[in-house]
Amino acid sequence: MAAFPDAICRISNVGLFWQGNLQPTAEGRSYTVRVRYAPPAVPEAVIIHPNLHYLVAHSAKPGRKLPHAYAAHQDPLCLFFGAAEWNPSLALAGTTLPWVSLWLRFFELWLVTNTWEGSGAPYVE
Repeated sequence: MAAFPDAICRISNVGLFWQGNLQPTAEGRSYTVRVRYAPPAVPEAVIIHPNLHYLVAHSAKPGRKLPHAYAAHQDPLCLFFGAAEWNPSLALAGTTLPWVSLWLRFFELWLVTNTWEGSGAPYVE
């Protein structure tokens, strides 16, 4: 993907694999992100580094649950309402990657404020 020249992108008969770094704000951390997309499923994004559970545990309010992530292997991020907001004609670079960056921005704010600023399904601690 030309928008992310340092990222690793592989396409195979199984689907697409993308791994790269995103930094949601100039003041924020850089995160290593992995996106897998195997049609007809929706893309799945996970944060490889840093460990989000570690960041939560060492935040101003430890003991909270990781917000807007699915309780599955590597905690895939909840970025959109599945097939209602995603279809295979959408470009990952124009949708999923900006959504991950926005999720990370909301996460960094949540670490400090304990308020999830993103839209979507209400988050309940």
